[in-house]
Amino acid sequence: MRNWDLADDVGHCTADVEAEDAAWICKKLDIPFREVSFVKEYWNEVFSYLVSDYEAGFTPNPDILCNKRIKFDCFFNHAMENIQADAVATGHYARTSFGEDLQFYNPRRGVRLLKAMDQIKDQTFFLSQVNQWALQRSVFPLGDYTKEAVKKIAMAAGFQKIAQKPESAPACHHPSLYTNMFFTGMPHWIHSPPKRLLKDRAWECHMSYQFAVFYRGEECVGSARILRVGPSIYAEYLQKTGPRHLYIPLPSSSKDGKPSPY
Repeated sequence: MRNWDLADDVGHCTADVEAEDAAWICKKLDIPFREVSFVKEYWNEVFSYLVSDYEAGFTPNPDILCNKRIKFDCFFNHAMENIQADAVATGHYARTSFGEDLQFYNPRRGVRLLKAMDQIKDQTFFLSQVNQWALQRSVFPLGDYTKEAVKKIAMAAGFQKIAQKPESAPACHHPSLYTNMFFTGMPHWIHSPPKRLLKDRAWECHMSYQFAVFYRGEECVGSARILRVGPSIYAEYLQKTGPRHLYIPLPSSSKDGKPSPY
């Protein structure tokens, strides 16, 4: 999958190298290699929103938006409609309640997004905006393994040059938000709005970049975009206020909001 036009790039891009690596792996595994371009979609659905957010003073996360709009929307639909695929497998460190081979597939009950076994490499944060339909037909083979175990398996299978490649880093880092009060947009629920949150207004929340992501134990239940913050923590210290508060619009459905890409 190619999302960036090299004609628009004046820096260093590894897209060609990654495509060559993917083709080499496919040849060794004796499976067909196909390349599809979503350059236009990425520009309109991800990059343009990033620019707008930066101009507005936000620090957006392109990985969350790319997963939501490109990988698990454009690419997923391409795989289902044009290739007639049964499911889409990605290298994300995550799991679902349907199992690594969809052995527990049950569309009536819906699928739940679960943390990876490797808690350090867990990527459910970046998948917290993926829609229910795509997640039901997605598998994450790496979710039950640690990063080190995956590397050992790759080395044993003869993929040394891939296993020894340096790890990629996030595309952006959000500065610290020194405040105890956050206000978000309408949340996206992966399965359904959690009853405890609706009743008690209390939930485990991870905040990083421009998002607040909600968890129930090992389950990632959804996320909401942080729109603004309250007084600085220094001002609150003078007033001796209590714990952090997150204000989100409730109730909400799991449908994608419009026109916001989040």
